[in-house]
Amino acid sequence: LVLLVPSNESARAVANAYMRHRLPQKKKLGRSDRHRDFTPLNAPDVDSQVWKRWGVRTQCYSLAVLRGLLNVEGYDVERIQRVEHDWDTELDIKIPKAARPFD
Repeated sequence: LVLLVPSNESARAVANAYMRHRLPQKKKLGRSDRHRDFTPLNAPDVDSQVWKRWGVRTQCYSLAVLRGLLNVEGYDVERIQRVEHDWDTELDIKIPKAARPFD
């Protein structure tokens, strides 16, 4: 079984990058202006690992939660591997020297 699962850690990193690099500009941020995804953040959703991705509430998973869920359902986890993508797929910006977003 192969799964591609949205990462809670990556979603948090993208939100933090947005707050640091995009929000201070206070202007329309291009084709992927995700203003409504990150302002304001919904604290109960964040605590439940639910993040908005282009306006859609998306359940994301931390590594520990994903591993636990799969084990409870009877799956033996052989390997978990990150699939990384560029920052411009998330925020239309390049962030050098930063860990790339991943699922």
